[in-house]
Amino acid sequence: MHYRRSHDPLNESISIRFAAENGSDTSAIGALLRAYLEQTEREKHAHGIGDAREHRSDTGLPQKYLPEVTDPAAAFANARILLAQRAGAAVGIVILHQRGAGDASTETEIKRLWVDPRFRGGTGRALLERALAEVTDPAVLSVWEWREGALALYRTLGFETIPSRDARAGLIWLRRPAPEDPR
Repeated sequence: MHYRRSHDPLNESISIRFAAENGSDTSAIGALLRAYLEQTEREKHAHGIGDAREHRSDTGLPQKYLPEVTDPAAAFANARILLAQRAGAAVGIVILHQRGAGDASTETEIKRLWVDPRFRGGTGRALLERALAEVTDPAVLSVWEWREGALALYRTLGFETIPSRDARAGLIWLRRPAPEDPR
């Protein structure tokens, strides 16, 4: 799927595809996840959220996030990863993780939606719309309350606030019902 950004002076298209199963995208996925996690940690610190005593690696990230950066295939073994590319370079990511046993409680969690700030202005929406096109059950996600642009995007695509599934202050959970059966 290709998307054009009308305000892009280079008029280059953004393509969105699933990450290669052969591992050839590991480096790009790790770099995008690192950028997402580093930005999130900076924002949490700026908003007084997080535990300063939390054990951090020499990269500055909390230890619990290192597997996502160093071995994303293992960290997200039961998930599908979509990549946005521009001129062959990965510029955005979103992860789809299905939870449940295939029954009425099944839902897909949308995680780590991130676009390199230089390529924002439609790429995040395109990634999320593609992700939602892949989802047949209800979709859930969490977002920090200060990410107002992301919250607005989620709400325009049918997500509604639900009770929190996490004790962290400032984290909002949203849910979108399953798409209606067109039959």
